[in-house]
Amino acid sequence: MMEAVYPRLPSFAARPDPAPLAPNDPAVRLGFITAARRIRHHGSVIVGLLSTSPDLVILPLGLHLARSLAEMAHQPVALLAATPQPTQGLPQSMPDEADVLYTTHWLEPALALLNPRPGDTPAAALNILTQASARSPQRFAHLVADLSHFTAIGDHLGAIEQVDGVVLLARAGATDESLLLGLAADLPPHRQLGVILVGGST
Repeated sequence: MMEAVYPRLPSFAARPDPAPLAPNDPAVRLGFITAARRIRHHGSVIVGLLSTSPDLVILPLGLHLARSLAEMAHQPVALLAATPQPTQGLPQSMPDEADVLYTTHWLEPALALLNPRPGDTPAAALNILTQASARSPQRFAHLVADLSHFTAIGDHLGAIEQVDGVVLLARAGATDESLLLGLAADLPPHRQLGVILVGGST
C-alpha cells in the first residue's frame, strides 16, 4: 500500500511486533537489516526516526535498528532517546563531559543509549539533538535519533535539518495514508530513507 502511495519511499517489513530488545523472528531481523543496509548505502551517519502511528513506541524499534547498524558497521552505534528514560534498570552511565546534555548507557558492547537530561522546552530538545549530532561521529559509526518528541511539539522540521536521513515507522495495514503522505512531504528527497512496516501478519 505505501509503496503505491509514495513510490519514492521503499518499505521494509519487520513483522510481527518486535520484542523490546531481542528480535528473534527472522522477518523482524530481515526488515531491520535491510533498512540498515540502505542507510549504510545512503551514507547517513545521523539517522532520524519518525513514527506515523501514535501507538508505535520508537525506543525498542530504534534499538533494533541501531543493533543492525552496529553489526553491519562492526563499530558502536548509539540511539538518542526522545525524552529522559527511567534510569532504573539501565546500566550505570558512562562519565561524560560536564556540559553534555545527555548520559551514555552501554546496553551492549556496541550499543549505547543516550539518555537526555530533563528539559521541558522545544529549544532544550533541539539543543540535545544538535549536541548529540555534533559529538557522536567521533564515538559512534551511526547515531539513531528518536524524533517523535519533535512531532508532538510541532518542531520536527527543525529536527529533520539536524540529521542526514529519516526513516518512517508505520504499522502495517493500519497506517493513515494522509499522515504518511504529510510526513513524507516534509522530507527533502535526499533525506528519504524509507518506511519500516511493523506488525501485522507475515
